[in-house]
Amino acid sequence: MVKYKFNNEVSKFLDDLKSLGGLQIETLTPIEARKMSLMEMPTPEVELVVEIGADGPFGPIPIYNYTPLNAPKDKPLPTIVYFHGGGWVVGSRQGSDALCRYMANKSGYRVFSVEYRLAPEFKFPVPVEDCFTALDFINKNHDDLLVDKNKLVVAGDSAGANLATVVAIMARDKKDINLDKVVALVGGDHSTPLGLMKALSEKYDDYGVLHLDAHHDLRIAYEGFTYSHASIMYNAINEIPQISKLISIAIRDYCEDEMNIAKSSDKVETFYDREIKNRLFEGETWKSIVDEIISKLPQNVYLSFDIDGLDPFNCPTTGTPVAGGLSVDQVYYMLEKLALSGKKIISFDLTEVAPNSDNEWDANVGARMLYKMCGALVKSQSLKYLGDI
Repeated sequence: MVKYKFNNEVSKFLDDLKSLGGLQIETLTPIEARKMSLMEMPTPEVELVVEIGADGPFGPIPIYNYTPLNAPKDKPLPTIVYFHGGGWVVGSRQGSDALCRYMANKSGYRVFSVEYRLAPEFKFPVPVEDCFTALDFINKNHDDLLVDKNKLVVAGDSAGANLATVVAIMARDKKDINLDKVVALVGGDHSTPLGLMKALSEKYDDYGVLHLDAHHDLRIAYEGFTYSHASIMYNAINEIPQISKLISIAIRDYCEDEMNIAKSSDKVETFYDREIKNRLFEGETWKSIVDEIISKLPQNVYLSFDIDGLDPFNCPTTGTPVAGGLSVDQVYYMLEKLALSGKKIISFDLTEVAPNSDNEWDANVGARMLYKMCGALVKSQSLKYLGDI
């Protein structure tokens, strides 16, 4: 069993749990877990917060409507429809209140926070239907709600990001909702992107995965859990036939079973961290290695980036740091070469970033990497983009 050293913020969180009487969240009922509120955040002032509601197939859906500070009066605003995280079991509008206020003020967008129904009382597809119904309601009532229906975005964190992905796919098929955007996933552990990759398979008949990570993530039902973060790539290549190639970069922590799977699969090709370093030490250039990596990818490329693919200097508080790894500049160079290669980046995920209040370094590096990944995606699709990736 791997032992982890927790950062100060997580340690405080665990201490707060103990102060409640030693209860562990896995021993609580869903109702008890939903009552826990341990992470207080400052609540920014916004221009206005109004509670509205949509009539859904399973009953009313409460929604908070946030108007950003200094918003122009009686003018439609670009809009974010936000779905909170919580593993589909916990989480609420109240728990995401500070975040939604912050997003509204920083972006200048109107933000709607949706109170979708939770499991286990309401199983799939109820949360999905709630979220889509809320989006549809906001779109249909855009005039009354002062929403610019041509600048409509869905977003979420963790389970909410999964819901946003599914809702975006549903909206694509409903012609009067204009979500002509590229969906990407940010946050959570590395198990979360599987749903996004499956959704992409409905649009693309063939695509490859460029996987940057310290780990192979080819475990079969790691610790008995089929859809764990350590099994994401095994599940992807076995459950999504549209994935024709998996190119894994900077891998340096894996078991014998994973290595055997990688070697035996026609889909998988690995650039192990030690092999990359040996080639560089012996005089080969990073350019030649990157050119080789890109040449092995199909035309459509999905980027899957677990932040621990970087040298731990750049992500010291991620959950599973491993010595070695890529530098930030090496990743920047790879992204730029991929963006200019003529191949199309269809989407991406960035996971396992673990910012905390005591050390902003992880957040700083993660934010810069996210910016570069967005830039690479936009440039590869020849979309309008101001700035240099």
